[in-house]
Formats: sequence, structure tokens, C-alpha cells
Amino acid sequence: MVNPKTRLGIFVFFDPQGIVDGYEVELLKSFRRNLTKLVIVSNCEVCPEGIETLKANCDELYFRENQGLDAAAFQAGMTTFCGWDQVCSYDELVLINDTFFGPIHSFDEMFREMDSRDLDFWGMSAGYRQEDGWGMSKYGYIPDHIQTFFVAFRQNMVKSQEFQDYWNGYDSAGKTSFKEVVAGHEMIMTRHFQDLGFKWDIYADSECYRSDYENENFNIYFFRSYEMMRDMKFPVFKKKVLSSDMAELLFMNDCEEAARAMDYIQNQTDYDENLIWDNVLRVYNVVDLYRSMHLNYVLPSIPAEGAALNQAALVFHVTQPFFAETFAARAQMLSQKLDVYLIPEGEKVQEIVKKTLPWDTQVKLLEPTGQTTPMGAFVLRCRELAEQYAYLGFVHDEANPNHYPMTVAQSTVDGYLQNTARDADYISQVLSCFQKQPRLGVLGTAFPLHHYGFSNYIDAWNGFFPAVKHTAETWKLRCQLSDKKQPIMNTGTFWCRTAALRELWNQSFTAGDFRLDGISLESKQDQVLRRILPYAAQSAGYFSGITMHTEYASMRITDQELMLHELVSTAEKQLGITRGTYIDFRDELRLFGTDAPDGRVTVNLSDMSVLFLAKYILFRYLPRQVRIRIRQLGAALKRRIARK
Repeated sequence: MVNPKTRLGIFVFFDPQGIVDGYEVELLKSFRRNLTKLVIVSNCEVCPEGIETLKANCDELYFRENQGLDAAAFQAGMTTFCGWDQVCSYDELVLINDTFFGPIHSFDEMFREMDSRDLDFWGMSAGYRQEDGWGMSKYGYIPDHIQTFFVAFRQNMVKSQEFQDYWNGYDSAGKTSFKEVVAGHEMIMTRHFQDLGFKWDIYADSECYRSDYENENFNIYFFRSYEMMRDMKFPVFKKKVLSSDMAELLFMNDCEEAARAMDYIQNQTDYDENLIWDNVLRVYNVVDLYRSMHLNYVLPSIPAEGAALNQAALVFHVTQPFFAETFAARAQMLSQKLDVYLIPEGEKVQEIVKKTLPWDTQVKLLEPTGQTTPMGAFVLRCRELAEQYAYLGFVHDEANPNHYPMTVAQSTVDGYLQNTARDADYISQVLSCFQKQPRLGVLGTAFPLHHYGFSNYIDAWNGFFPAVKHTAETWKLRCQLSDKKQPIMNTGTFWCRTAALRELWNQSFTAGDFRLDGISLESKQDQVLRRILPYAAQSAGYFSGITMHTEYASMRITDQELMLHELVSTAEKQLGITRGTYIDFRDELRLFGTDAPDGRVTVNLSDMSVLFLAKYILFRYLPRQVRIRIRQLGAALKRRIARK
């Protein structure tokens, strides 16, 4: 033990799959340096290997059902597994759960600093007085409080009748949900003991974020985790930052914290970020990671120093005579810098390709597959290439046959080329991303927005989710799938780390697997593989993202701004929806439907509160200037109330 003070630590473990990851081992080892005895209370069953790992990193291990979450486990640890006589024999009692990664900064330094303060109990971080949005606090508001993922109590407090009465009388059976535990324990415990005369403080000095107004305080580690680690030496990174609903975060900021925090951990600390990836890639949906980490790589056509072009190959799949010359010319240009392969399908395409390529071309022609489906060509012809190269790029000329006039297909394919095979300098930037991010597995291209491409905003699964889920189960992929979360990619054009798609290479495919449906003119297997790539990579331990050339990204942002503005403007004018935050607008919009036989907009009255119904009637029929003035008066009144 680093510090001479005797400490008992009670650590609560929970994992939905009963697996003990490396980050838990790192936590246990780092805390154990400052503890005399470490007791683990597991709120779940644990796999045999995990049990051995936990036993090797603690003094005692106990199991219980996950009833009452961590607060109930702490209670059981003190009152049942250890007993008050043992708990009171230590200079300090430390209660810890496993909802964070660390140490990002030294726990040793934290314990030394807090030992020097005259306190009865302390924590790493605090939440400041806020409005009680859940309506569950016995105080009518949320008081200043230590956040209970880590709390330490000095011996004088632990021995007190007040402390033991609190835990002996804690009603864990009546607090089973997350909200009930937070409202019935974390939000009130600090105030309860403060009122009894016990002194408390926190390690990460976050007073700069405290406000006198309840509606201006917020969960600091959640919305300012990067600044806390950088400026306050906050020693942990909370897991919740990487998995929370982005729509909710947009009320507070641009959701920048997760990406900034991970970049800080990777580049400014000694903590191994692989411990984070190993856990989150096992338990989270890759779509949540893509969103929270903003895994869009917008890259220029500027040479990237040290890019491994000699370890990469680019494969073109050409099926349409219209695009054959363009693809052959692009392949020829790029073959001067890296290995390029081309799969020409059909006699006409082959004829054009041969005329376009010079006699001494370095482009290697692969045997046609007889396929028009991109992913069929990829898995049938690129398996051997995956053994030769660390990175593979794949681009095709397939566009929905219903895309007419021809400009629609041209624009679609041009986007594929720009974002996959723009030029050698752009490709060097893509490869540099893989080299700088060892856990990056696949970089796909964004779906087109024009014409029917816009329907991807409605359902990018396009009805193929059940088939993707069935395939993932058949392949035994270790991933999290949900039809409520849109797939990251579905275009079939991408760059990949070949090791990330080992689950794909392990499958046996034949040309017959990619037969076209006679009605939709699509191949079900092709559409499944387009969407399953990020999940196959996740199962292999890699995350995925989207790559765009800067020129394409500029155009896309402009298009998205136009579409969003027109949709929002239409909703405001036609439905009477008021301006406000994105969440306000979304929630009001969800109350409307189009179930009427004639397609008229209807209102789901059963979902409306009386207040909103009155608001709807007023704002649906009042003149626009009157609506604006009412909104201004309402905002002013809300500010005045908040300051009282």
C-alpha cells in the first residue's frame, strides 16, 4: 500500500455478460495500491475466467443479484459481507463502482491530497444544486452532492450511529431502477450527512462551473469530461459519456466531449486507450460509438507523411459500360502510386477497359465474377488479396436501376469515387487514419442524399435488418444490433483494415449467393454485407467510421442544411410547432401523425398533455408575429422564475 493510512475498499462489479475486462483489472490494481483490504461485491454471475481474475485482484469476493444496483451492493458489503466491526476498524472506508475507466491521472496523488484535508467524507466529483427534473427528490430540488461512483468516509464518521443508521435503514428493495437509486441515495446522501454536521469536499475542483441558478447547473463530468481531466486532474473517464443519447446531449453542447476526451487520453496521458476500446466494442452498439466519437474523417488531397501505400491495394468493380472508361482511367492514374486491381464484368465493359488502359499498364485485371453485385465481387475476388495487404479499398459503379435520369446514377458513383479513390494523396490520408488509429477497422462512404438517396434518412436498413441480424447470429458475431439505430454504412464502397474483416473472410460464398431478386433487382446477400461490415469489425475488436473528401463534405453539409431548414420551416408553418431546442422541436413533432385516410395531418390527442393541447390550438391558428411575441414573453418569465 502506498499510503500508510489503513483503508477498506468495497468495489461493486457488474457486467451484462459476466466478463471481466482489462480496464477492471487496471482499476483494481491501481486502487489496491492505496487500500489495506479490497472486497469485491459482484452484482452478476461471472464467467469462470473472470472469477479467477477477480480473485487474483482482491482479498474477498462475494456474489449477489443485481437488486438495488450499486447502492444495495455497498450496503450488503458493509452490513452483511464485512460487518460493522470490521468496517469500523479501518481509518477510511472507500466505496467504488466500475462505471469509469482509469486511472487517467494517478490515484496515489488523489489519496495523498485528500489525506491532507480535514474532512469526514469526500469524493472525486460533485453535482451542484439543480431543478429536480424527475420530481423524485425529497428536498424538491437536487442539492449539492458527491457523485457516488466513488466516495470515501473517515473512521469517525463510519463509527457514528448516524452513518450506520443510514445504511442499516437503507431501503434497497424499494429502489430498483437507476432513477430510484440516484434519487433515493446519490442525490440526498451528501445533504443528509451535511445536515448532521459532517464535512465533505471533492478532489476535482469544479467550482468554476457552479451557478447560483438551478437551471444553469449540470452534470460536469458528463458535459465537460475533457476539461476536467485536463485542468482538474480528474482521474477517471466515465463510461456513460461514450454511450448516451446524442439527441439529449445537443441540449447542452455539440456532443464534442467524448471525442476530445479520448484524444486527450490517447495523446496526453499514459493510460492505454485499448482498455477502453476492448470494453466499449464488446458492450456498446458501434452506432453509438460512431456518433459520440464523431467518427467522420473529412480528408484533403494532401500527401500524408509515412502513409503505407505499399501495404494497400484498391479494387475497382465495373459493371456498366457508361462508367467503364472513367473507372479504367482512374485506376490507371492511381496505379502509379499503389497496387490497383480492376474487375470488369461483361464483354462490353471489358472491351472499353482494354481500350482505355495502355499496353504497359500496372493495373491488374481480375477474373470477372459474372456478378453485378458489388459485395459478391468483393468476397469472391478479394479473399486472396486480404492475405497480401494490410488495407483494401473497394469502389463500384452500382447505382439503383430506378435512378433516372442518368445524372442521378452519375452523381451517386461520383460520390463513391471522390470518397474512396479521389487521388493518391487522398488515399494516403485515408491510410494515415488507419495507421494513427490501430483500432479503426472500416471507413465507409456516406449514402447519397439526392433523389431516392434521401430515403436513407427514413430507414437506412431498407428492410434488411432481420437478415443482417440473422447473419450476425449465424456468424456468431460479438456485436450489439438494434433496428432503432441506423447502420453506419450501406453503400458497399469503403476502405478496410483486412484483419478487421476476418469474420467475413471465414465465410464460404458462391456466386449463387448473390442472385438478384426478380422484382427489386437487388441481391439480399449483397445488401446484408454492405450493412454488416461495421458489426463484423466490431466482433474482431475494431470500430468503424465514414470517410469523405473535403470537397464532397462541403457539398454535403450545404445539402443537409437546405434539407433540414426546409423540413423545420414546413413543420413550423404547417403544424404550428414552436421554435426552441432540438429536443423541444422533436418531441412536439412526435405528437403529430398522418393516419387520416386522406393523408391530412392529425394530432395524437391521447399523447398530449392539456397544456400542450392548448398550446397546439393557439399556435396552430394565431398569426406568426403573435406566436413569436408569446414565445418571447414565456422565455422572459422562465428566466425571472429561475432567478428567484
